[in-house]
Amino acid sequence: MDARLDALSINFDEELYPHMLTAIAGHRWVIGYGLRLAVMKCVESIELKQAFANVVSAGIAKGMSESLAHGIEHGKAGRGLEVMEAYDPEANNKYLQALQELKDLKYPIVDYLEGLKDASMEVIMASLHLESDSEEDAPKWIRDLRPNTSQLKIHVYPEVRDPRDPWAIKEEMLLEEAILANVSRAKKKKMCRVVCRTHEVGPTHHARSDGVLVSVPIIALQGLAILLADGAT
Repeated sequence: MDARLDALSINFDEELYPHMLTAIAGHRWVIGYGLRLAVMKCVESIELKQAFANVVSAGIAKGMSESLAHGIEHGKAGRGLEVMEAYDPEANNKYLQALQELKDLKYPIVDYLEGLKDASMEVIMASLHLESDSEEDAPKWIRDLRPNTSQLKIHVYPEVRDPRDPWAIKEEMLLEEAILANVSRAKKKKMCRVVCRTHEVGPTHHARSDGVLVSVPIIALQGLAILLADGAT
């Protein structure tokens, strides 16, 4: 039984935990960076810019026509026929039509991103690269949003939690470093299994001599809870 548990623990470090940590870091990146970039990608759409410009133009024409109508109705316009010709009785309908077209506008980037729901984070990041970030003189806040794997991080929680602030983090760790740490643990456990079998060391001693400190920080426990909640829905 002990051998099976050891093998399962090693398998978790080598296979399960890296996937789990990647999913958690991906969730955090999408919320912290991805949503902003997706909205900004929509704003970069030529169709959206044109639809918004149509609404603004129609809104201005609507306001001018309403002002003319108000002045004419109260006999205060004092304007000639050439000004009255600027009055557009269909201005309100044109404004409502432009507004409806803006509401009905489709965003191809949304459908495209939905198709990437099972893709790797590298592919998702590449798809959210902003056109406005293609120039060397891009603003700093644009450069800070530039997708990069260094933004994939994991929260590290202390093993002993502070009851006054149970979700306080100890530090942030790069996803790549967290995965390497798990792989390193697995290698140490494998080596320890060989040593323990050679010297006939009991499982109790083995549990504390696998080369991993007992006080190893708990990584992304909160993120695991999110994944379990997602799987239940």
